[in-house]
Amino acid sequence: MKQSLNIQNFNADNAIKQISGMRIDKNKVMELVLIIDQSGSMSGREEMIQEGYDKFIQKLRGEFPNLLLTTVGFDDYIRVYNDGQSIQKPRPFKYETFGCTAEFDAFGVAIDYVNHRKNNPSNPNRNADVCYFGITDGYENASHKFSKEEIQEKIKHETNRTDHGKRSLILFTEYDVNQKIAADELGINESQVIPYVPNKLGFDVLFNSIGMAVEDMAKTGEIQKDYQERVKSQKIDGMTIKQLEEEIKKYEKIFDTFGAMLTRLEISAQNGGLDARFMADMKKAKDFVVQLSSRSANIKGDGIVQSMVADFMKKQESQIESIKKIAAKCELKRILDANEFMFAKLRINERYNNLKKDTVQEIIENLKKYDLVNETLLSNTPMTNEKTTYTLQKREIEQFKQSQKFKIDENKTQEGLAGLSTRIDDLLSV
Repeated sequence: MKQSLNIQNFNADNAIKQISGMRIDKNKVMELVLIIDQSGSMSGREEMIQEGYDKFIQKLRGEFPNLLLTTVGFDDYIRVYNDGQSIQKPRPFKYETFGCTAEFDAFGVAIDYVNHRKNNPSNPNRNADVCYFGITDGYENASHKFSKEEIQEKIKHETNRTDHGKRSLILFTEYDVNQKIAADELGINESQVIPYVPNKLGFDVLFNSIGMAVEDMAKTGEIQKDYQERVKSQKIDGMTIKQLEEEIKKYEKIFDTFGAMLTRLEISAQNGGLDARFMADMKKAKDFVVQLSSRSANIKGDGIVQSMVADFMKKQESQIESIKKIAAKCELKRILDANEFMFAKLRINERYNNLKKDTVQEIIENLKKYDLVNETLLSNTPMTNEKTTYTLQKREIEQFKQSQKFKIDENKTQEGLAGLSTRIDDLLSV
């Protein structure tokens, strides 16, 4: 595959030809804030992002020796790896993925860290211009410190400030993310949202684009109005980013439809475990994957478009696998909760003699269902609270069986498990 961009050959002297007018001051003190998504959905890109980040920092070290660096990583939690460190001596950044996407909290924490230093009168760099860059592949889903309204107000206030330096903000989102929705979440203009392609060359272009912004800052202290146009003129596999964006818009409705479908599927999983509604929603998702696979096989043109659609499908299939586990865990909780209700009936009567054998039969059947779900869908993954409840329930019902000399109808138990087993087989086939 021919790669049209060689980031190794990119430097500020060449880039100056792209932005007319004033000279770029390479010795200017500026602050670059990188806010990088480390959630589980970014899995599979660790090596590309790590390599791109390391090369980029090394290049900036030579191009802009007085640059300050803040690096914030986020999943469910926020990690500040660099807090206004000199680009000459940055702290280590190890890119790993896990958890959900606390995007609001990440931007909020980054802004707070920057202004905490700017509010310090003894800080010699408090008047440095700042540019915030977010890199993500999805939408907010895990923040607990900042609400949507709070982060929108915070970003608006920050980017409108002119005291102690100018502030700019750009958000890079994966190509299948709706740019308007991504912009609305943070309360920024859609022109501040730029798509990227999640492959090695795509991340090279992404970091190269940030380098272009640093050069803009070195010129006037803020990103130039034609920045997005210049970024989108860069090529990936023979196509400009703008051309890719236009091509991907043909699939935008499909991406949005599937995203909404998976949102409904996750809600079904959380509310009903492996119930009939969840299984019906899962079948719709399965049928959609089959249709999209058939369509993607007929895509013509540059391989990059095929690769992007294939990557989208891979990411959605990964999300489906995560939702299966959510459904399985919710099913285990539902089973144990049902048992607790039946145990309550057993415990009301100290001698149990007036209670029907069917209650005991059903509790034991539920515990076997627990085993089936746990083994087939969760590989016996430890779940501390549920496992403790399960162990106590199993111990109590075995003691009761022995004391009352109940004989369980194994055939009836197997009949009760048959329906669940069929649902699990259907789920595993997706």
